[in-house]
Amino acid sequence: MKKKKRLNPILSYNDIEVLQFLWRHRIATFLALKYIFYSKNSSLTTYHRLLKLQKGDYIRAEKIIGTNKRFFSLGSRGFEFLKQNYLPELKSKQHRPQSQIHDLLVVSALLGRWKETKPKNVTIVTEQELRTTDVEILPNELRKELKHVPDGLWIIQKENEQIVVALEVEPSAKTSERYENICSFYANHILFKYIIWIVRSKKHAIRILESSRKYGTPREGIHLFIELEDFKKKEWDSLFLNESLKDISFGNFLETLTEEQSFTHDKKDMKMIESKHENSVKYVNPNPFLQFTISLDKFDN
Repeated sequence: MKKKKRLNPILSYNDIEVLQFLWRHRIATFLALKYIFYSKNSSLTTYHRLLKLQKGDYIRAEKIIGTNKRFFSLGSRGFEFLKQNYLPELKSKQHRPQSQIHDLLVVSALLGRWKETKPKNVTIVTEQELRTTDVEILPNELRKELKHVPDGLWIIQKENEQIVVALEVEPSAKTSERYENICSFYANHILFKYIIWIVRSKKHAIRILESSRKYGTPREGIHLFIELEDFKKKEWDSLFLNESLKDISFGNFLETLTEEQSFTHDKKDMKMIESKHENSVKYVNPNPFLQFTISLDKFDN
């Protein structure tokens, strides 16, 4: 049986950016890659460009387990190309998606309205970067050993302070012991000003809060919660479950932190809202990170 000959397309600037994106975030949908990197191209042109990259093993086209929904990840030749030309010294060669739906939710939450451009004083650090590289922007004690790796970080540099916000995406519940260890990690590192959790329900959020009090009173107000189904529909327009932030959207919270005069909330008020709030904002721009194109038949091997 003849071995298939791999294509070796000449990589464009946009192609290289796609490879770097897939290394940092591990996963992306067709619509996300088109929206961010090939916005001037038609869907058909983008389709054929990605097909060439796939046939050259620069990227991989795979299906979400149990569905016909496709996503893209970095191929072995794509990883080798980046390692030789762009990546820093690596602690690990790991670059495959760890949990498909979870990883897609993380990309969507981390980038949100900053998917094209972000404020100059913001650095986004992915879980992939935390696990495989020495992230120089972090303090030495964290760079040496991360006992827990967040799903991502927003690091906001202001004139007189650095604000670090961690992301935790929880599409399924962990054991109470796991949450106790995670919350203990955050409690012991004052570097983290806030942790934004995307959780299944208000009950799930309360359970995490209770776990955070296992080894004493946590720093008040650091754990903030978004409901998963609300996030899937409204992305950065979803509202917090915390009573003290009930009228603040996810995106507005992050965007305000980047300004010199950030708002403050009552950190002692850690109650969850009594009933589900209605978000008056209609999210009219479909979230490309969670939208799938299933008619990518030519990507079948």
